[in-house]
Parts: sequence; structure tokens; C-alpha cells
Amino acid sequence: MVGLPSKVLFNAKYAVNGKDTALLLEGAKKAMCVEQYDYPAMAVLSSHGFNLEWLKRFTIRKLVLVPDPDALHLWRKLGQQIANEGFTVYVAEFSVKPDDLFIDGGSKADFDRYLGYARRIH
Repeated sequence: MVGLPSKVLFNAKYAVNGKDTALLLEGAKKAMCVEQYDYPAMAVLSSHGFNLEWLKRFTIRKLVLVPDPDALHLWRKLGQQIANEGFTVYVAEFSVKPDDLFIDGGSKADFDRYLGYARRIH
């Protein structure tokens, strides 16, 4: 492990993997589902479960937050906090839970379409 508490930040390896971008979702199950489609997906238990101190250890500089539709406003607040720390942050607005998109027969192209409409937090 890379020094990040894996009990709270699932798949923390993507924060320091040498790439520039990772997805952040709510719940390990969602991250595992999305990761199967080759996305670098990390997860926290909720938007309140993200510790801004972790950012000091991140080598990535861009995060795409992928919240459940009913928690979008909370994740926008988290995105603003992360952006205030100098990171590039986008929030993707899904009409369904991200894992449900795949479970209900959606494709990687469908997921990419949602990501393509993600809004940058300034």
C-alpha cells in the first residue's frame, strides 16, 4: 500500500499510479464495477469520507467525481474543496447510479458519454 488508508480510500493505487487522472466514486462496489471497464476508479464511503490530507500524497492532478444522482450537490461541494487545493476536478452527472448503468445493460460508450459531459469545478 502507498500510505493511504485503504479502509477508507478504496483503490488508492490510482492516486499514485503515474497517470494524471482517476475517477472517484461512492462505494467500493461501484469502483469495482467501473474498474472492470478499464477505468482507474477509486472510492470513498461517502462525500464526507474523503480526507483532503490525502491530496498531499497524490501524484495525479485530475479527478473526475462520479456521484450517485441523489448526492450530486454534496459531491459538488467536495469537488470545490479539492479544486481549491490546486487539482483539476470534474463532476459527472449521471441519471442513474454509475454501476447500475452497466448492470442495466449500458455500455462503456454510454459511460464515456456521461464522462464527456462532466462539468469542471472552478
